[in-house]
Amino acid sequence: MNKVGNLSMELINTTDWSYETVNYADPIYVASGISSSGFKIQRVIPMNLIPGEENELTVTLNKEKGSEDSAFVSVFAYINGSLTHVYYPASNDSADGLLTWEDSTITAIISIPDLPENEIGIVHVEMINKKYWIGYDLIYEDTLSIGGSIHSFDPEICMVSIDSTDKNIIIWEPQYPDYVDSIIVYKETAIADEFEIIGKKSIDATSIFVDEESENAPNSNRYSIAFRDTSGLLSPLSTPHKTMHLTMNVGINGINLIWEKYEGFDYSTFYIYRGSLQKEMMKIAEIPSNLFTFTDLNPSLFHLYYQVVIEHPSPCDITPQKSTLNVFSSTKSNIVEYSMIPEALKENYDYTFYMYQNPVNDFLTITIENLNIERFHVEIFDLSGRSIQSYASISNGSMIDFSDLKAGMYLVTIRSDGIVHNRMIIKE
Repeated sequence: MNKVGNLSMELINTTDWSYETVNYADPIYVASGISSSGFKIQRVIPMNLIPGEENELTVTLNKEKGSEDSAFVSVFAYINGSLTHVYYPASNDSADGLLTWEDSTITAIISIPDLPENEIGIVHVEMINKKYWIGYDLIYEDTLSIGGSIHSFDPEICMVSIDSTDKNIIIWEPQYPDYVDSIIVYKETAIADEFEIIGKKSIDATSIFVDEESENAPNSNRYSIAFRDTSGLLSPLSTPHKTMHLTMNVGINGINLIWEKYEGFDYSTFYIYRGSLQKEMMKIAEIPSNLFTFTDLNPSLFHLYYQVVIEHPSPCDITPQKSTLNVFSSTKSNIVEYSMIPEALKENYDYTFYMYQNPVNDFLTITIENLNIERFHVEIFDLSGRSIQSYASISNGSMIDFSDLKAGMYLVTIRSDGIVHNRMIIKE
């Protein structure tokens, strides 16, 4: 290790929440020759230390200690931005038992200085793996709070939802104190209440993060955020938010929907949406927030999508300018699909169908783009599956007469050269 004197570092004065520059006198030691560690942190207990007492800090790693591994801990305590305590628990080579590394767990007994009443402090802990005192692996480095939060500002997620590409999104409002540098995004691992970093956003960027690795169909996900201040310190994690996970099965009386409760804010109602297209779903029911099932007694016999939506009591604004164009007012579950159409008839195309207007009054116009087909077959079915109208040869851009049909829902099927397209149409 190299000895460094008069190290200047910018920290937050947690009394008046302003910056101050702290010059640290000797001795200060920092690790040199840090190499990439093969160890990863699985769990750290606790995250808040008690002032004036000896605290047992337990760090669980992803693999067991090797024969060459030997842990060393440096502890730096700050109160109101000033370095007040430097502590080096003995390594596990010594016999006093202040630091042990057994199997995959390192346990350190850390003495924390007492704090004056209503004061707040932080402890920076650095664990180094010494291999024959030649190379160093950084095992664990973190900032833990003593007696309260590091800063007056606590990070908070506004909501989590899904975007148009079916990826989970994490949304927060960009109201930051001057000392916040960036937002760190966390996702729960396969271990309950254990979170890992999946990304970060600058405070100058839009306050929405897309989890590109998310797959919301198999299960729900929990997310949390923290902020990193301009001195490099991390805040505690925010209260987690959990997405809604929707599943579906076909019952005797209809289509059964079952979903999980959203976690993160209070709400009173679930809204059930249904449609023949994902982008054209309509609300069909409202359910109190203490119920988590719904049966659609009148589903189409063909092809439908379902989704559960809740409204946020205070819509999330993702820009400092408070523009209504950047407001998120609702959060959505994943979309589930119900289909009675045989797989051989499902759509398989790179072209685009347009049917308008929908709902239709008298005439429905059918247009196909990016497809070199001049004529196609059109058939209209009612909800019982009975064919109502059939057109053997319709040209692109033609209008279909709906004027004689009763008000209700109909399935329009288009076929041409083995291509099949189905869409639900509402007749007013």
